[in-house]
Amino acid sequence: MIKKILKAVFGGVGVGIANVIPGVSGGTLMVIMGIFDRTMTAISDFFKPKNPHRGKDFLFLLEVLVGMGVGILGFAKLLKWLFAVIPMPTIFWFVGLVALSVPVFKRTQMKGMSISPLPCALGVLIILALTAVQMIWFPQKAEGTMDALPTFSALLCGQLFVSGIVGGFSMLLPGVSGSLMMMIMGVYDLVVLGYIGNIGSVLKNLSGDTFLQLVPLVIFGVGVVLGIVISAKITAFALKKNQRATLSFLLGLVAASVVSIVCLNLDKMTADPWMIGGSVAAFAFGGAIVWLLGRVQEKS
Repeated sequence: MIKKILKAVFGGVGVGIANVIPGVSGGTLMVIMGIFDRTMTAISDFFKPKNPHRGKDFLFLLEVLVGMGVGILGFAKLLKWLFAVIPMPTIFWFVGLVALSVPVFKRTQMKGMSISPLPCALGVLIILALTAVQMIWFPQKAEGTMDALPTFSALLCGQLFVSGIVGGFSMLLPGVSGSLMMMIMGVYDLVVLGYIGNIGSVLKNLSGDTFLQLVPLVIFGVGVVLGIVISAKITAFALKKNQRATLSFLLGLVAASVVSIVCLNLDKMTADPWMIGGSVAAFAFGGAIVWLLGRVQEKS
């Protein structure tokens, strides 16, 4: 019993860390840590009218969520420091993670399958279109810090709710990064580095004004939960209906994300030789992490 609980909690920690790093797939970490099938089944079955195991499903999901909370809160602080000190190498670490995810995804998730061109192209076009929209119509990112959280507004709540659904939908998909989708939607800095990275300080200084400023984060969380539930239902159906087309579509999403990360973070680029050298090393480090995760997944 204790072993199962620890497996769920530590699995959740791994998934939580993955879901704040753009390019690392929470779904892939679930597969590696042996909780993917159980999680997808628990989410899908929990809302069925007749489910004799609803109590067990709830406890399992609670254990995973506790672990995810620990992983997200702990690693968000590290990422905040990395962005403050070495922003360009941090971005290229993400690029290395995503770039190497493409061959690893093909090798681990699509064993013996050829890529279906149309679904793959559709995935690429969706990411490029979202990136273009973000760059042209919403060039200013939704940013915030502990000292200056954004003012409460219906527009901000709507943006975070939609971004939460998209991020939650992506979090459980093997090979696809929920936080990367958040970056493409322009809310990564605000949610991960602003709200989550400073949550301890925010709660210490909680007042009527700061409570109102935290409402958008709660709405974002509601969107994430909704996205996860929808994802569990649709992904299970799509994989059952046409696995090759579904995986090809996901591969297209991942491949186009390499371009998206660079385009959405041009403000962090510099010609400084030390930053360029650090970025090359960070890219290689990110690629090595994904390659090792892929090897572990193949053996698990």
